[in-house]
Amino acid sequence: MPRLRSLVGLLLSTSLAAGALLTALAPASCGTDAVGVEACRTIETARCEAATACGFTAEKVESCTLFYRDQCLHGVESADAGVPATEVIDACVAAINATAACAKAGAAKIDGCAGAALITGAEPTLAPCVVLQEKVELLAACAFVSAVPVEDAGVTDAAKD
Repeated sequence: MPRLRSLVGLLLSTSLAAGALLTALAPASCGTDAVGVEACRTIETARCEAATACGFTAEKVESCTLFYRDQCLHGVESADAGVPATEVIDACVAAINATAACAKAGAAKIDGCAGAALITGAEPTLAPCVVLQEKVELLAACAFVSAVPVEDAGVTDAAKD
């Protein structure tokens, strides 16, 4: 019996020490350094709504929007450290909408879609829906959302307006 009591005592003291350590660390670990939460939500909402051109139903748009509302709590995974300017966000949303219009018009590839210029080196034969749903960072106006810096966020010759 004494051995059981000492084991219980050891477990109890270990638990209390661990609890004290977690309590001491909690304020530091509960903070967020997320940047551009609202910018992320604006862009992702535009993408979800634009996906109707790719066959998204109203229910799927709602699910997409709700999903990204939470996902965007991490902020924009930009290579730049600051919050994107309103003009930058608006330009990205405009490029998303132009890509959706291109998809809605039945374009098989993004090459030549007005207002949907790609970064240099991006594959111009990608379908507009692929860009909308999977590779929005390839749009020159949205390149800032990439966690990896884009060396040359210029416009491809094929995608210029």
